[in-house]
Amino acid sequence: MKYFISLKHSGVTRMWGIMLFIAGALVVSSTGYIRQDIISTHEGDTLPITATVRGRLNASIHITWFRNGRKIPNNTRFNYQISRYEAGNKTVIRSDLEVTKVKLIDAGNWTITAKNGNETVSKTTFVKVYKKPVLKAKRITVLVREGSSIFLVCYWTDNGHEKYFPEILLRSKTGTPLRNWISTRTTDNSYAVFLKSESAILDKGLYHCYNNRTDGVFSKQSKEIDVQIYTADAVVCPTSLDDKGISWTSAFNGTTEYGACPPGSTGYSSRFCDITGKWNTTDTSYCSNEEFDSISNELDNLDSEIADVMLDDDDVDKAINNTLKKIEMATLNDTTAGDLNRTMRILERVIGLTNFSSGIINDQSFFGTVDNVLSTRNTGAWTRLSQTANASDAGTVMSLVDRFSVYARQKRRNSRMANTFNGTNFDVQFDDINSEDNIAFPEVGPKKSFLVFPRQSQNQTGNFYAAVIYRTIASVLPSNIRNVSKVNMTRKSTFVNTPVLSFTLDNAPDVLSPPLTLTFKTIKSTTDSSSAMCVYWDFLARGGRGAWHTDGCQRIESTSNQIICQCNHLTNFAVLMSLKSNVADSAVLSQISLIGSCVSVVFASVTVMMHMIVWRNMKSDVTILLMNLCVALAISYVLFIGGTEASSNEVVCKVTTFFLHSMLLVMFSMMQCIGIYYFRNVFLASIWLRLADQFSRRSSLPWFLVLGWAIPFIISTVTIGIYVNKTYHISNYCWLSAESGSLYFFVVPVCLVVFNNVIIILTLLKVSLSRMKQNPAQIAQNTEKPNIVAKARSALKNLGTLVPALGITWAFGIMSMNDTTEVFQYLFTISSSLQGFFIFLVHVPLNKKLRDAYKKKFKFIESISSSQKTTVSTERTTNSSPEVSKIPKRRKMHQDAAEDGVVRFSKIVRDWNPSS
Repeated sequence: MKYFISLKHSGVTRMWGIMLFIAGALVVSSTGYIRQDIISTHEGDTLPITATVRGRLNASIHITWFRNGRKIPNNTRFNYQISRYEAGNKTVIRSDLEVTKVKLIDAGNWTITAKNGNETVSKTTFVKVYKKPVLKAKRITVLVREGSSIFLVCYWTDNGHEKYFPEILLRSKTGTPLRNWISTRTTDNSYAVFLKSESAILDKGLYHCYNNRTDGVFSKQSKEIDVQIYTADAVVCPTSLDDKGISWTSAFNGTTEYGACPPGSTGYSSRFCDITGKWNTTDTSYCSNEEFDSISNELDNLDSEIADVMLDDDDVDKAINNTLKKIEMATLNDTTAGDLNRTMRILERVIGLTNFSSGIINDQSFFGTVDNVLSTRNTGAWTRLSQTANASDAGTVMSLVDRFSVYARQKRRNSRMANTFNGTNFDVQFDDINSEDNIAFPEVGPKKSFLVFPRQSQNQTGNFYAAVIYRTIASVLPSNIRNVSKVNMTRKSTFVNTPVLSFTLDNAPDVLSPPLTLTFKTIKSTTDSSSAMCVYWDFLARGGRGAWHTDGCQRIESTSNQIICQCNHLTNFAVLMSLKSNVADSAVLSQISLIGSCVSVVFASVTVMMHMIVWRNMKSDVTILLMNLCVALAISYVLFIGGTEASSNEVVCKVTTFFLHSMLLVMFSMMQCIGIYYFRNVFLASIWLRLADQFSRRSSLPWFLVLGWAIPFIISTVTIGIYVNKTYHISNYCWLSAESGSLYFFVVPVCLVVFNNVIIILTLLKVSLSRMKQNPAQIAQNTEKPNIVAKARSALKNLGTLVPALGITWAFGIMSMNDTTEVFQYLFTISSSLQGFFIFLVHVPLNKKLRDAYKKKFKFIESISSSQKTTVSTERTTNSSPEVSKIPKRRKMHQDAAEDGVVRFSKIVRDWNPSS
């Protein structure tokens, strides 16, 4: 019996054929011949292959296709049709296979097998798959100084197969003429350079490299290049070579550039040009060793084969276990931040692939990889990774272990056997709850960390649990606390000071009764454990990056080296402790701050409304500054109350931080403007009386308002510009970070304002006290004593009026920056949060001018006040001294002239003070 197989690929311009005669017992006949062809195609193309089988008449022949030894299913991507007909005394079977959307994994041996009873014949051809060439630009953003040359470089990617490429052309999207441009190309058109020798501002804009050819390999493609022309006074980061050997071209300040990775690694790096025109350190968190790239490619192929339904469950198990073994070996040595990030992504993909596995994945290799990455040798890499946006961190490790534990528990359930992993850096244990006894893990003993899951009120027998202890993860876990006091949100106040214990159940009750008991041995001993907080890891906080939370956990007992906690739910637990021991009760301070801030917002708003009602009578430079102060205070306190906890959304949190920073600075800026106003109109006028007339004729209000609003927003804009790619705000609150240094852009201006206003208060106090000095004649006659006492009282009232408006109470905040000064922490919290109330108290009910304005507007108030004044005036006339009226008129005029500074001071603050 003899069979003939012809295998062809129908291409556009080429034809391949493979023929084989098979005789008798499947031995190659001497009359037959073999010709092995190579089929070349491109990724994304359609590959048609036709096979023809000839056998004896009425033979029952079964056709099967294979790719690299794996049987090909008949589906949407591998579509084959079989037809049969008779030709003379032969049966001819034709199979047309069409492979759509060709992938790189389709490269290799393609085999067709024909079987008739016990006889089998096959034929194989080799398929090469190439990537289609892609048009690219060497730099998508080109920064050129005016007058320098512009170089635009575009090229086709080399797939190792094409010999000639379409011509690369250039056009300007903005319509800029290209008459003065010069172009040059390689002979195969794979590379093109476009040059303009002298750039001008008009050359700025978008340019496109493009081609016009369309065929089976090439398509019309275009690559955009943004050309920026800068002048000599622009701030840019210069072209440089960093310490990793990566070359960086010039870039505008405030932008992030992306580049290649160091030799031997794959991925991409990034570098930020700060607002001052200096390069930051290159971030290589997305650069990893080429070995990790190879492992990722294997997972890509596995995903593709699963999608093509070409693997059975055993094949998936083998592929996953092979990947886990490789990644475990790859992480045995020191790893970079990019390697850790890539490892976490590979493990995450492995967990997703377990859904296609029916066997038991090698969990020892999975946990072995986790143990490797948690080694203390990787602490520095984890720290760098935690500072990178959208990258994995140590919290990701706990999430992956929790997710893999679910799979492992389910796969181990049928075996009813405990499974453990004991590593250097963490331990895991899986088991059934087969009795009502307490479960202790890992081992109960003095000076050890362990947990005890007690017998529950609801029977848990048959439930499956997983218990984990992370011994070394504390050093790389962030100390973000989701529900910490706002009062202490600017301080780096806590750190993880224990191992992390984890306990999970397949079917966990909402509330444990009795609670889970956790005993922690502290990593660093402390003489004061009162700051210890029992916390759990909330995976959903910080936009999915996770943070610590205290809900449902409480501290039961604490010593210098041991903390005992109880929690009424299950997850990952640890203890956070304060870096400094003598810190005021944050819960109390938080409540005081919240209540006081709400009170300030209400009374600041009332102050503005009360003035607006009688604005015609109250309008003045200093009153306008006061209204701006109240508005800024109300807005900033509203942001503080409602916006600082929106840290789960990074964009919202940055916007909140920016406006809170800006409005607080506006508030202090208005305080400074009010202080300068008094200093100018009182102190300087008391020294040189001519200045008083000049100041009274010229209003500086426009300057005060422009500077009072512009300078704060300039400072906050510079701050976010410098820290936009750094740690701009605290991870768990929307406020400036002390660790990165952004907080100093608030602290320094505040300290300057407080210092300046303290000096101004002292100078005004000096002016007031100088008026009270008596000359010898007054001492002998003792006629001025009652007047001096009254004026001293008035001066103190004036100063008391100025203190809230000038923000002097914030001096307590400077004193409270030392955590040992608990008294000042309370004084600062109370005085600053109630600032709006103090301003209302002084400038509304105790403001004589405001009272008079309301009497004038509302007549019934004036009639009530007039009757009271008549009584008081009668009493004063009866008790007045007759000697006062005897003062000579000329002497009184000179005295008023000498007192001009104090008179002006009293007149200026009359709008604000309670004196009549």
